[in-house]
Amino acid sequence: MMAEESTQIKAEVLALEHPLLKVPLDSLVRTAKQHQALLEKKVEKAVAAVKTGLNASSQAEMDAQLLEAEATLSSLITQAERQEATYQALMQTIDGRYKCILDLLKGASASLDVRHWRYVADYLLHEGFYDAATSLVKLASLQDVVNTEPFRELKNIEASLRTKTTGLALAWCRSNKKRLDKLNSQLEFNLTLQEYIEHIRGGRFEEALNFAQSKFPQFSAKNMNEIQAAMALAAFGTDPPDMYKHFFDEARWDSLVDQFRRNNCALNSLTARSQLDVTLFPGVAALKSPECPSDPPTHDCLLCSSVLGEIAVHLPYAQFPHTVLRCAITHELVGVDNPPLMFPDGVICGKTSLEQVDSGSDMDSSPEDHVTHPVTKEAVPLSSLQRLYIL
Repeated sequence: MMAEESTQIKAEVLALEHPLLKVPLDSLVRTAKQHQALLEKKVEKAVAAVKTGLNASSQAEMDAQLLEAEATLSSLITQAERQEATYQALMQTIDGRYKCILDLLKGASASLDVRHWRYVADYLLHEGFYDAATSLVKLASLQDVVNTEPFRELKNIEASLRTKTTGLALAWCRSNKKRLDKLNSQLEFNLTLQEYIEHIRGGRFEEALNFAQSKFPQFSAKNMNEIQAAMALAAFGTDPPDMYKHFFDEARWDSLVDQFRRNNCALNSLTARSQLDVTLFPGVAALKSPECPSDPPTHDCLLCSSVLGEIAVHLPYAQFPHTVLRCAITHELVGVDNPPLMFPDGVICGKTSLEQVDSGSDMDSSPEDHVTHPVTKEAVPLSSLQRLYIL
């Protein structure tokens, strides 16, 4: 049994910490591929220069081509030295994170503390609080275990989108076009469409039409319906019928920021939600029932009495295979040891709880006695309470 639990814990840790190793590994692979492509290009250039020099008609031309080949190979060596330093840094990061995961599997307290701060920093990065995240990383010495690199350029691009400027984001899309195409991303089209909408919003209809003619054809295969709807704005202007007014919704800019964040995370092997969210959501969902949140709030229910209730709003309900009854007074389980009694209005309380509240009464005494209603605080005849039997 202990072995099975240990195996399960290891699997859960590895599942949660997957991005911790995958991000630097993928970065290493991408860097190696880029370096290989550069190496092959420069080697081909040097070989071509040597061949040209060997076939030169004069000694001066031969010397010039050989010098060019030498310069190309020299620059290649310099580039290789710089890349070696990059490889070493990435390998050290991977080694450090691997040891961190091993410590987590062993249950080392220091690693658990680092993990907590790491999750907080990751949450701040995912939510756009880059300065706060950077300060926390420096303060807690988390530089080797927090994925800050993928978020560095995101800060400036997101700031430009907040000011309703698409230039930086479109440049980012073009530089990552092949990888975004593999994700079937619509970010570049949505940015281009928003730029067209801003032309219409500003009353620049001729510029909008010229922009549409030059930019929209490349997206027509996948987005023709939306393009056709957007083109109607050129006819209706800034006061279109209701079916087209969503194009002018300012919330579209927030949607672009959110889409950019998700695409950036996907390109860098990061989860769309922070590790804190991924860890917290299952626990919150396990507590959620159709009665959450209750009114009045249940004092010992985490979802009713804390900010966790806001997190639970969009989460599914927990699956309870058996019905569970709780006392309306103490919220303890009712059953054989604490038989359930139901008031005329349907409120269920445990017999033990009622005896504690009405310390002067005995549930087994005369039926003329009264008990205090836990909600209305009214005196209710004991004879009106019904004993419940759960099948």
